[in-house]
Amino acid sequence: MTRELYDPLFHTPQENVYEIYAILRSNHPVYCNKQRNVWCLTRYADVRSAAKDWKTYGNAPGVDIDAPNYMGPGNFIDADPPRHDVLRNVVQPFFLPKAIAEFESDFVRHVKEIIEELRERQRVDLAQDFAWRLPIWAISRLLGAPEEDDEMTQRVLLDVFVRHPGETSVPERAERGLAELQAYLAELAAYKRRHPDGRVLSRMVGAEAKGAPTAEETVGMATMFFIAGSETTYALLGNALKVFAENPEVLHGLRQDESTECIQAAIEETLRYETPVQYLARTVRSSAVLDGIEIPEGARLILVWAAANRDPDHWENPDKFDVHRPFQRHVGFGEGIHSCIGAPLARLEARVALPMFVRTFAEYDIGRKVRLNSHIIRGWEKLEAILVPND
Repeated sequence: MTRELYDPLFHTPQENVYEIYAILRSNHPVYCNKQRNVWCLTRYADVRSAAKDWKTYGNAPGVDIDAPNYMGPGNFIDADPPRHDVLRNVVQPFFLPKAIAEFESDFVRHVKEIIEELRERQRVDLAQDFAWRLPIWAISRLLGAPEEDDEMTQRVLLDVFVRHPGETSVPERAERGLAELQAYLAELAAYKRRHPDGRVLSRMVGAEAKGAPTAEETVGMATMFFIAGSETTYALLGNALKVFAENPEVLHGLRQDESTECIQAAIEETLRYETPVQYLARTVRSSAVLDGIEIPEGARLILVWAAANRDPDHWENPDKFDVHRPFQRHVGFGEGIHSCIGAPLARLEARVALPMFVRTFAEYDIGRKVRLNSHIIRGWEKLEAILVPND
């Protein structure tokens, strides 16, 4: 148990985390966790302003407080301009909404395959059997990884994600998983150098001749895409199914209204209400004063996206899941130059998968639930459910 009011390494999977965020916003909007030696911002205006000011609040040396630069060189999430821009620009064209939309028919086909399997089984784990499978498949196809490797990739990534809340060290299981994943990606990159296919990994290795990325950075970038491209969408899909089940009127609306606007509103509200990436860290490049409190140069600063997304100064009745609320910009995918490059991909996956699921099954009753043991990602490790298909 932590001694602090808020400990980013401990509280993310706790059921009372949003109550803690509310106390921080009201009483300690600039909170210092002395045990971890990190500062925390929780108000929407403060979080968004700091996220946009990369010159004062940099991503280097890393956005994880337990393992800065965990994925190594090439992970531009942990970098700042100019290198951040150089690396991100190599792959940015693949993640524009128009480019991502070209994969929609493939996503539809794959989701249909998954759902047909679920119809046959009826007793399932919606976290592992549904939410987890599409993101792994999608990012693998985008990168150009063979489909026969998906089972191995899923196993390794589950190891990589292992954390023990409250502990600063990365578990040995996660370290082994990361090493296995990076060895696989280095081998796959070598294959793409000989057999280019126009997918994202081929684009990376093709750009190596210009010095960006280097061969080492290619592995780091590919690792980042596998990890970030799967965990965020996995959490989004699981969170959505859980919160939909708790709000029958939302399920009814999604089954009756097949418009794109309806499902988009439900997805955006899920991202706001149960933000998959609860926070990320920054490093203060020069001392800054926030709400009258000076944060010293070199300090680590936590931007708590999830707390900002429930700020009552920005949203009316923020603790209510309301798909009909007027749209306001949330920070569920970050903000500024470091906003999530894969946001269009995650949104498309959710826009395909969620309507197909809720319209296939007349009912789904969630029984045993287990939170994902992560200090950053808020999602579900298990969502055991009984499915009742439509006739």
